[in-house]
This record gives sequence, structure tokens and C-alpha cells, in this order.
Amino acid sequence: MKLLSLCIVLVSAVAFSSCKKDDDGLSSAEGKWTYTTPDGKIKVEFDLVKTTDGLNVQNPKITVDGTPGETVSIPDKITTPTFPSLKISANDAKLVQPYYILFTTGKISSDFTQIEVSSAEYTFPWGTIKKLSSIMIVRA
Repeated sequence: MKLLSLCIVLVSAVAFSSCKKDDDGLSSAEGKWTYTTPDGKIKVEFDLVKTTDGLNVQNPKITVDGTPGETVSIPDKITTPTFPSLKISANDAKLVQPYYILFTTGKISSDFTQIEVSSAEYTFPWGTIKKLSSIMIVRA
């Protein structure tokens, strides 16, 4: 009886340990990403989805001073781990003006938790271009 109890405990321990998650490490850049400007006026979100020739930018969203709007992104594809630029522009009548944010020289980190961007620019208020440097786009 003791041997049977010991076997059940061992089998349960092995089964439990094999069901545990290893770690929450990410294995690719696929997923949801977000960035908010330091003044909080422009927020963008987008998905990176794996394709045969890189990553597709899908479902881009922009929020300008608290108002969400429809967007377009250029380019639609990003090669990894670096890309020259990514522009997300408002394309929505309720935002009135074509607000945008342009990320220049992006590099996806090796642990896939952030995208390091050397510089960026965005419009807010309309007609004013603000420049940023050394920013991070993070997982949403």
C-alpha cells in the first residue's frame, strides 16, 4: 500500500511539473504593440503578424488627444529585426486633420518585448511637428 501511495505521489509530481509553463519568454515579434507620446496627445496601437517575407502591420489605431480614429500605416510590412520607418496616420473625418506619428530606424529587441526607435516625429496640435529621440514601443 505504501508503495502504491508513493507511486501516485511521484506520478502526480511529474505530471504537474510537465504542465507548468516554462517561462513567459516571447519567441517572436508577433503580437500587439503600443506607444504613447510623452505629452499623452498621440497614442498608437498595432499588431505585428508573421508572413513569409517579414511582419505585416495590421489593425493600426490612433488616438489623438483622447479621440480614437481610423488609420493607415506605411509600410504594411516590416523586416526583422530592423526597419527603416513606420508611419501611422489618421484617416478619419472625426479627427479633422491628418495627424500622424513617424518612427524612424526601429529595431526589435532580441527578447521581443520592445522596439527601440532612434527618432520619431508627430503632429500635435495640428500644424506643429514635435520630434522625439530614443523611444521605446512596447508590447500592449
